[in-house]
Amino acid sequence: MDEQCLILSPSGNPETGFVLIGLYSDRYPAPYNSPTRHCRRYRDGALIDYDTAAHTLTATLPAGGQIVATAPGGMRLIGDLEVDGLITATQDVIAGEQKISLTTHKTAGIQKGHQRLRLTCPMTGMNAGTSRALSSNAHLRHSERITPIDPEFTPRYLCF
Repeated sequence: MDEQCLILSPSGNPETGFVLIGLYSDRYPAPYNSPTRHCRRYRDGALIDYDTAAHTLTATLPAGGQIVATAPGGMRLIGDLEVDGLITATQDVIAGEQKISLTTHKTAGIQKGHQRLRLTCPMTGMNAGTSRALSSNAHLRHSERITPIDPEFTPRYLCF
């Protein structure tokens, strides 16, 4: 295997001894040289690292790697959650103390961003070119001309 090992033979007879392998060396160094970090690197490059000083658990997986957690009793995350990517749920999402359902919650007047909304409250602003006051729908139309809006995904102004 071309790695260093340690042969222990307490009786002096190598036939009754044993061999310790997996020793760190210049060719096979330890993942980290820190007394506060406990690391485990796997053959495919995955790394599980816990730092007792920083109280941080890190799992780094190779390309295509996935984390699957099976918990028939449920799973609970305590603390803020930051997601850099898509969230997909096979069932409903319930939010807040009010237990607002993502699939059943209804709010009158909300439409998809690409659909025109009828303004139902006063909005005021100023025309950047003429410095004249704008109100309600004129303000909305002017804002859409000067502010780039992705019509498929960006909701337009909502007032109720």
